[in-house]
Amino acid sequence: MDAIATMNNDRHDYILVMENEAIVGIFTIRDFLNRVASERFMPNETPIRDVMTPEPDTLKQTDLISFAVERMARHGFRNIPIIDEGSPPAVVTIWDVMSHVSEILAEAEDDKDIVDEMTDTGGG
Repeated sequence: MDAIATMNNDRHDYILVMENEAIVGIFTIRDFLNRVASERFMPNETPIRDVMTPEPDTLKQTDLISFAVERMARHGFRNIPIIDEGSPPAVVTIWDVMSHVSEILAEAEDDKDIVDEMTDTGGG
């Protein structure tokens, strides 16, 4: 319940689980629903280590946004931790990706060919 309270206070749908300044897991609202609520575990009695996603995939701050999109699409991730030595961890969310794509499309709006190329789903 402490993790849920922290997520609520921070207005995030995830919390990074840290040990000795290293990410050892991520706990999300989906983890709560799928691993706590659906299993009828008592939230106040369930250690986060038992229901978190251990050793989550991570990205580096210098990785391209396409890496995040690929992992989100392939694995169904909504949040991916960003790690860089010497910096505190961060998280790129599906909302971050959507916002970035929206900005690109807004900038390209004047050039119809670019928008058509970027949004072509191949469906004819």
